[in-house]
Amino acid sequence: MLRVTKILVTILIIVLTGNFIFAGIPDGYYDNAGSISGNELKAALHNIISNHTRYPYTSGSTDVWDLLKITDEDPNNSSNVILLYTGRSQVKTENAGENLTYTGDRWNREHVWAKSHGFPDESDTAYTDIHHLRPADESVNSKRNNREFDEGGVQDSEATGCYYDNDAWTWEPRDAVKGDVARMMMYMAVRYDPGYHSDNSTYDLELVDSTGNNATNSPLFGKLSTLLTWHNDDPVDDWERTRNDTIYHFQGNRNPFIDHPEYATSIWGSSTTTVYFASTGATVGEGDGTYALTVSISNVDSENATTAQVAITSGSGSAADVNNYTTQTVTFPAGSVADQTITLTITDDSDYEYSETVVFSLQSVSGGNSAASDYPNTLTLTISDNELPNIFISEYVEGSSSNKYIEIFNHTNATVDLSDYQLLLFSNGSATATTTNSLSGDLPSGSVIVYQNSAATAYSGTATDASAVNFNGNDAIALYCVSTTSYVDIFGVIGDDPGSAWTGDGGYTTVNKTLVRKQSVSAGITTNPSGTGASAFTTLVTEWDVYNQDDVNYLGSHNIDHSLPVELTSFTADNSRAGEITLNWVTESEIE
Repeated sequence: MLRVTKILVTILIIVLTGNFIFAGIPDGYYDNAGSISGNELKAALHNIISNHTRYPYTSGSTDVWDLLKITDEDPNNSSNVILLYTGRSQVKTENAGENLTYTGDRWNREHVWAKSHGFPDESDTAYTDIHHLRPADESVNSKRNNREFDEGGVQDSEATGCYYDNDAWTWEPRDAVKGDVARMMMYMAVRYDPGYHSDNSTYDLELVDSTGNNATNSPLFGKLSTLLTWHNDDPVDDWERTRNDTIYHFQGNRNPFIDHPEYATSIWGSSTTTVYFASTGATVGEGDGTYALTVSISNVDSENATTAQVAITSGSGSAADVNNYTTQTVTFPAGSVADQTITLTITDDSDYEYSETVVFSLQSVSGGNSAASDYPNTLTLTISDNELPNIFISEYVEGSSSNKYIEIFNHTNATVDLSDYQLLLFSNGSATATTTNSLSGDLPSGSVIVYQNSAATAYSGTATDASAVNFNGNDAIALYCVSTTSYVDIFGVIGDDPGSAWTGDGGYTTVNKTLVRKQSVSAGITTNPSGTGASAFTTLVTEWDVYNQDDVNYLGSHNIDHSLPVELTSFTADNSRAGEITLNWVTESEIE
């Protein structure tokens, strides 16, 4: 019954709109915006266009779906709407709201000012504002996502003339609607300055001359200078004017930048000062000493200095990896285009860390001409560990007696000759190796080799039988370098008394057979594994700092692991049980 009512209301609206579509700008509408500019003009326009009639996003009565069928109707086919990014004319009913069984490309509602930038809730007025809502191809809308607007990137395969950049996270619409997009964004920046959430809290949408403003619910959107260019290069046309008139009839407000394109220059005419990192990232060695982090500037202000803070905001590492770095401020003198640098001191510790990242971000940019940060406004510094051996044990599998594996990984940039290494088994706390396997062959850069016990089930990749892999949870495994007579990687068990000597099962109880690795393995290991001198493993295990979780790598969350590609074989959904849906999927085996 609700749907029938909605159809009747929609028909009534369509009949009525014919008297209003070509109404034009009402007399006196912009009287309060005369002879002013800049922020004063922006404030005046806000007062003129605020407090419009809000329609529901989805409803049994007239809602956003209904209005878009009117505002974006194809002038050459009243049964169709024009889609924003593709330009395709599509049947009005082939949409994602009422035609869920249609198997072709459907259209849905595109928030040109992405709703994640300031108004994520459907109850927010901006969420349903028709001035920035447009019909769009469903998959193209998904591709655009919440990307900001700028030029460049890869052409979209479906929306010819549209381009996207995954690094800068930007979207460039086709030429025919670039001005339309710019004027919609300008409208939003004025209309919601401020806007009000349903709880009466405020948000302030702002156009900035930067991209990368994707923090959660950030009200900032770019790129202003690009939008101004689009506004000038793609001027207002009759179709856009008609749409503005139609929206005015329903919502009761207008887009000032369609009616008066000159307002854009009056408010945002000057070039905004922007600061950004000279690169998106860099890699340094832990022993390199220092790294010069460079910040650049554009559109400098000849009268005002520009400042920006450089802070650590994320990464697998921490400030301790860069000499306990604290947030620093860079200053660009008025009129200066010279880069500013911060010299970072790299901490060279003895921890066994593989590589870590420290992410720096530009914050609190001020001064200049309405200064803001621009892409790239984050820089990822990767610090490569210098404690790692050429190869190490990267994975361990202790299954049943016929399912045991050791994976060895070459993290270097060169091929490693495995004949210089041995894989050793120390059974039940033995001080000397009970089984020795001499390795052979070459292990290329970035590659792994898997050793399995002779009884193991066949491995799907390249594997080599090794009797030293016939281990149990109370045994220890070592990777030994012959030429340097040193242990490069050693595994053993956690006991219930980590401070005591390891004497095997009798005096050192295993805990769920959980293997761990000490990060520094050199101290105290001086004997050849075949010797009968000081107990190599007893000495090592008593030195393990198992109480300090920072010094131990737990297998299963090993820090050299990486995602492996898998292929989806099948996917089904079962709704045979009332109130439940069971999802089932099968993937191919992991590779490598």
